[in-house]
Amino acid sequence: MITIKQLTSDELFELYIETLSSCDNNLIYKSDLEIEDSIFDIFFGGIISYFYKDSLERLKHDGLIDQEIEEKSLELRSLVIKLRETDYWDITAFRNVIGGWKELVAACEALKKLLQGRWSKEELEYWHGKK
Repeated sequence: MITIKQLTSDELFELYIETLSSCDNNLIYKSDLEIEDSIFDIFFGGIISYFYKDSLERLKHDGLIDQEIEEKSLELRSLVIKLRETDYWDITAFRNVIGGWKELVAACEALKKLLQGRWSKEELEYWHGKK
């Protein structure tokens, strides 16, 4: 029998931060393999798992995010799912910032700014590097 361990809120927040940190404007200068790993593996997997409504409600309940961050996180998740269902879900579109990628990356950056308003740079670096 397989037993699945439920993540603690701290572990969930760490994975939330890791997910958000894996998407930024500087990725267009990386190799295709790095983009694939960051966006199509880490970011997409994290958006589906850690930006799910129940996960976000738990983070909010435990004081790790607030209402605005929860709402923006759900909006980001929706953007990702919509983009995933288009022909633009590929490295070329990402590099050329077409088909919704500009809005998606901007939403990530806006969410990062909200988190920076709630947590210090050092605290966010701690959460991102906590493994």
